[in-house]
Amino acid sequence: MSLPESSETREPVASVGRAVGRGVSWMLLGTGLSKGAAFISQVVLGAMLLSEDFGLFFIAFSVAGFAQVLRDGGVREVLVQRGPDTYTALVGPVFWLALAMNLVAGGLLALSAGQLSEWYGRPELAPLLLVIAASLPMGTLGAVLQCRLRMDLRFDVISRLTIVSAIVRNGLTIGLAWAGFGAMSFVWPLIAVAVLESAWAYAAVREPVWRRAPAIRRWANLLRDGKWMIAQTLANILLDVGIFAVLGMIVGESVVGYYGFAYNWIAQVGVLLSYNLQQVLFPALAQLRDDTERLRVATLRTLRALMLMGAAASIGFSVVMDPLEQLLWNGKWQESVLAVMLLGLFFVFRITYGLTTALLLARGAFRSLFSFTLVEGAGLIAAGSLGAWMFKSAWGIALCVGVWLLVGRTLVCLAVLGPRGLGAPTARVLGSMAPAWLVGTAAGGVAFALDAIIGMRDHVARAAQLIAPALPEGLPGGAERWAGAAASGVRLMIEGLVFVIAFAVLARMFLSTELREATNVAPARIGRVARRMLKL
Repeated sequence: MSLPESSETREPVASVGRAVGRGVSWMLLGTGLSKGAAFISQVVLGAMLLSEDFGLFFIAFSVAGFAQVLRDGGVREVLVQRGPDTYTALVGPVFWLALAMNLVAGGLLALSAGQLSEWYGRPELAPLLLVIAASLPMGTLGAVLQCRLRMDLRFDVISRLTIVSAIVRNGLTIGLAWAGFGAMSFVWPLIAVAVLESAWAYAAVREPVWRRAPAIRRWANLLRDGKWMIAQTLANILLDVGIFAVLGMIVGESVVGYYGFAYNWIAQVGVLLSYNLQQVLFPALAQLRDDTERLRVATLRTLRALMLMGAAASIGFSVVMDPLEQLLWNGKWQESVLAVMLLGLFFVFRITYGLTTALLLARGAFRSLFSFTLVEGAGLIAAGSLGAWMFKSAWGIALCVGVWLLVGRTLVCLAVLGPRGLGAPTARVLGSMAPAWLVGTAAGGVAFALDAIIGMRDHVARAAQLIAPALPEGLPGGAERWAGAAASGVRLMIEGLVFVIAFAVLARMFLSTELREATNVAPARIGRVARRMLKL
């Protein structure tokens, strides 16, 4: 159910909706293909590396994240928020200030690498931290020039850059892992990607911002405006990766690795929807920041569509994770399967972060954004730490984190969009969030129930025994492995198909408005096909 629209609000909202739709289409394409590359990379790395390698990397990346609090000085978002009119005057000072802050961040991380590795009792941490430190200043040019691309709504260029960057990063990671670099395989590609993104962004914008005067006198003003973005960076680190720094003190890197492996899988879905939505919506909603009614209509529409897509993606992935793990790794990452299922059930709420962030940025509410994210990040770390302490397992961490995502994200959405925020009634906000999640949960329940009733696991095992003797000898890994993979692949397709059908039927029955809005946001051809199939 949507808010009533007057003839005065319909055209501007539709205009922003079209811009958002085009932007989301490009960004979904770019991130979809880049996540495809990441998917292939994680499949290969899951076979090459150990859980300890993943755990060590997640700990290093989390610890390094706290040095990145100073990254860019928070001024890139200030540049976008102020708009095109001030870009020419500000881009020089923004570039030089961002470079200075990145040099400071990288230097501090490099100086503390040895001490941090001693603190964790893991000497292997130091070289990982040093490489991450070196990569920080190298990406400054690309980061600043991408602000221009965002302001000009050139999401096609950003999409292509995202694709190539992902291919290079994941390809190098696989190559280094094959060469025996272990956890270092994750960090060396950061330098190559920083150089690539800077060169690509410059080729697209053709603006030598380093030739512009640094205008140091402006720095204090920029930092004053960017201070909440610096604080926001800290809060984001707590929310995204801070948990791994704490988990490394409670459980071994093997458990950290299993949880991180699970989180990485389900987070692919979140990044695909949440991050891209934030990048597109921020400049689009900024055009409506002075008109609360139009902003409210556009935001609630987006929330309904986002929850529907998020529920289908994250819960659907959790349904097929068990046969997928058997197909790809034959039980090597079984410890991560239940963690993926639990995270998938609740991660749809995490996806709404992109929407609330874009809205607060568009309205210039930097302090509120920091406060909300800080509370969410601290709560997530506390919940994950509780799960690690109580259960000493990846699934225990995932369970506590998932419950917190549901509670924390719901409260933030109510605060940002509700009566004291954007002015939407509480029931309207909850009504935009809960139905899609309940439909996704019910569809997942149907798939799991059918799997249990039919006894798919037992059938898969028997099918593998029947198939193995018919396969040729000398297959890599043995005939039994290939037979088991084939049977697991069939199980994956059956469970996935059951979920898709159940979700489509339930959504068509109870969420026809949300389905229509979601297909309008999807790429044009996909949207048309979906509307015909669903008779919308």
